[in-house]
Amino acid sequence: MIESIQPASVHVPRGPYSPGLKVGNLLFLAGAGPFDAEGKRVGVTFADQVRATLDNLELVANEAGTSLKNAVRIGAFLSTLNYFDEFNSVIAEYMTEPYPARTTVPVDLRGRDIEIDAVVYIPETEPWHGVFAILCTPFHEDGSLDLVSLAREVQFCVDGGVHGIVTTVNASEVWTLSARERLSVVETAAKGLGGALPLVVGVSGGSLAISAEFAKHAEQSGADAVIAMPPPSTTSGGIDIRGYYAGLADSMGLPVMVQNHDAPLGTRMTPQFVSQLVKEIPSVSWIKEEIVPPGPAIDAELSLCGDELHGILSGMAGRYMMEDYERGARGTMPACEAADVHARVWNLLEEGKSAAARDLFDRLLPLLNYEAVYSGTYKTVLHWRGVLETSYMRNLSGNPLDGGSQKELRAILDRMSDLFVGYPIS
Repeated sequence: MIESIQPASVHVPRGPYSPGLKVGNLLFLAGAGPFDAEGKRVGVTFADQVRATLDNLELVANEAGTSLKNAVRIGAFLSTLNYFDEFNSVIAEYMTEPYPARTTVPVDLRGRDIEIDAVVYIPETEPWHGVFAILCTPFHEDGSLDLVSLAREVQFCVDGGVHGIVTTVNASEVWTLSARERLSVVETAAKGLGGALPLVVGVSGGSLAISAEFAKHAEQSGADAVIAMPPPSTTSGGIDIRGYYAGLADSMGLPVMVQNHDAPLGTRMTPQFVSQLVKEIPSVSWIKEEIVPPGPAIDAELSLCGDELHGILSGMAGRYMMEDYERGARGTMPACEAADVHARVWNLLEEGKSAAARDLFDRLLPLLNYEAVYSGTYKTVLHWRGVLETSYMRNLSGNPLDGGSQKELRAILDRMSDLFVGYPIS
């Protein structure tokens, strides 16, 4: 089957050809230049022209379900080879290893400096499923960022059999991190994973501009998707929210996951509005649903979104994962202190062993209920399991669990300690 690809945001060619042609698992991208959606030339400097050209190619690739990082061949036409080194520097921002095969030749481009065509592979992937564990950002006792513990936490999640990793979101204490620290956390997580599991990066921020910068960095670091709540200043159902997600989707080539979360941490959106985002913005293809109660919202979104929706992941630490699974959620997204147990529950559900899954879940639930009320539980458990050097919470200048709370938490953990995959409680 041959399919022509013509995104609305890419200008329509003047000649009888398509911006992209999808043939099986390959996408053939026609030569593109530095033009906006109306066909007007943009970019003053050579670097600006290259980025505008690559952005146009990325839009076509995204429409076809892939990205330039999957390019297998690039054809580059420069007005002069004097630009060769600068071209290499700019295009490196859009490519990841293994780099595509490439031809670079000088040609007369009638006043502009660049044209690029490409062949891009379209991966065959099953929709994600299972437990996407959230990394808790570790700190030393002086409050400084602890990237060594973070790398160990990534390995802990992989060893525990989780199905994906999430970072820089609410459970990561992301609001306490500087912009530079957020970038370092993402880079450390991506390096530790090495592509072994999907990486979803939180890019929520106070404005579209801030979120877009985090999203671009996530893509460059090797993330597989971004997740975001609307900026705090927006109102549910307003055009600002739609504009935010549309702008976020346009800023890079990764899938976007809408996080629907109640106030005060989030902005509660109706399932109807969330479904409109999925149907109207091509890259918005995932939902993390955690408004109270989540079940009816999951039902409504699955009914309304159609094929544009790749899946829904539930939140709330997985406390309702049994029900969420039965309603059709493709996974859950808890903090990672017991994600090895979460993963075993989910695997049993997918194997059709619902009674065994229920028995295991019933042993996990007391911990999930406790952490919902007692801040500091995530990190205390991770510290006791030897994953984090400390249980320090930066916004509280320590950990709020006093002696009585720690005694109760240990009693809960004693009843489930045989369920942990390595990393025993100390």
